[in-house]
Amino acid sequence: MFRNSDTSNVSRRHFLAVAGSVAAASSLAVGKDEKSEKPSPTPRVQTHYLITLTVDADNDEITYSASNNNDAAHPVPVDMPHKTLTVYVGDEVKWQAKTSGSKPKHRAKVRFTNTYPFKKREFKWSENESDGDTVQPKQEGTIHYYCVAVFDKSKPEVYADDPIIIVGGSDASIEIGQAENKLADVRKQIESVEYLLRDARQNLK
Repeated sequence: MFRNSDTSNVSRRHFLAVAGSVAAASSLAVGKDEKSEKPSPTPRVQTHYLITLTVDADNDEITYSASNNNDAAHPVPVDMPHKTLTVYVGDEVKWQAKTSGSKPKHRAKVRFTNTYPFKKREFKWSENESDGDTVQPKQEGTIHYYCVAVFDKSKPEVYADDPIIIVGGSDASIEIGQAENKLADVRKQIESVEYLLRDARQNLK
């Protein structure tokens, strides 16, 4: 038998108000999507990074600098805080080293400890050379630790360190993440409406 109590009336009014709000928001969102056409995302241009490992013999350490070498004639400095460089899939990363002396001679090596974002784990080169590779697919949002070793032949002395490369997400992965967050919000709203609907049905009994 239907019970016309104040509680049931409030519950039904609350349910109808929330359901109406969700429906209105959905209608507006659909209308907006139909009228507006989202432009196609611009493909990301491959960036060519060159990391320079400079041996500081006085302090017995390696200092880091990086540049964006897309324009070889005018390379752009790139910030590398805490010995960390953030790159993206498709970017190229190369390393070179600088040691002391008027005619510096050295051998250098980069080796990734566990995971690596390139086709191979290790790179080697000597003075007046560099070595590196292109960041491979399926690496978005990953962190890679590696070891650096520079053998200064003029000392002779070996200098070592442990920097980091982070592979950031592409524009597409960011858009997917944003869409998933919006979907989660809508699901919460639907769950709230379903709860109110169940409560209203209980009051009708």
